[in-house]
Amino acid sequence: MTGITNRANRPLLTSLAVAATVAALYVLVDAPLSFALRGVDPAVIAPFQAVTWTGDSSYTLVPLGLATIIATAAWAALRDRPGRETAATVAGGFGFVFAAIAVSGIVVNILKVLIGRSRPKLLDEAGFYGFEPFRLDYAFQSFPSGHANTLFSAALAIGLLVPAARWPLLCLAALLASSRFMINAHFIGDVVGGAAVAVLTTLMLRAALAERGWLFERRPARGIGLGPAARALGQDVRGLIAGR
Repeated sequence: MTGITNRANRPLLTSLAVAATVAALYVLVDAPLSFALRGVDPAVIAPFQAVTWTGDSSYTLVPLGLATIIATAAWAALRDRPGRETAATVAGGFGFVFAAIAVSGIVVNILKVLIGRSRPKLLDEAGFYGFEPFRLDYAFQSFPSGHANTLFSAALAIGLLVPAARWPLLCLAALLASSRFMINAHFIGDVVGGAAVAVLTTLMLRAALAERGWLFERRPARGIGLGPAARALGQDVRGLIAGR
C-alpha cells in the first residue's frame, strides 16, 4: 500500500519540484545568465544557432503525420494477410510520437498566453523582466519554451517505444534545447518548463493508451510497459539489426 501511495503522489511531488526550480531560476539565474550570454564570443554561439531549428515542431509533425497515414493505409490494405498486426503497431508508434508532440504543444501554447512571460529581447531592449498574462504578443510568450517542449516530447515518446535509446535521446534533447537560452531566444527557466510539460503530457498520454491496451499495457508491480505486439516488433527489429 505504501508503494502504491508513493507512486500516486509522485506526479504531484515532481510538479512541485519543477515549479520550485523554475521559480528559483526566475529569481536567481535567468536574468543574470541572459546578460552574461550577450558578451559571449559569437563563434561560441554559432553552433547553437545552427541547431536551434530542430525544435520547430513543423519538422517533426509533418513527416510523422505522413508516416502515420501511410502505415495506417498499409494496415487497412493488408486485411487478413500476414503483416497486418505489424502495420498496426508501426502506425500506432508513429501516431503516439505525433500525438505526444501535438498535445504537449497545445498545452504549451495555452500556457504561453496564460502566463505571458516576457522574452529576453525585452529585457535587453526595454529593461522589462516580468509577466503580462493574456497578451497575444510573441514578445510575451516566452514560458514555456515550445522548441524545448517539442524536442523532449519527441525524445521521450521515441524512448518509451525504444527503451534502449531513451537516455541518449533525452540527453540529445537537452543539448539541442540548450540552444534556446544560449542564443537568448528564451531564459533557461523557459527551457526547463518546456521540458517538464513535455514529460508530463507524454507520460499521461502513455497512461491513457495503456488503460485501453493500445501499444502499452499496465503490468502488476512493474508499472506501464510496451504491449506484446510492440515488444515482439522490437525483438524482430533487433534481430534484423544483429543479422539473425
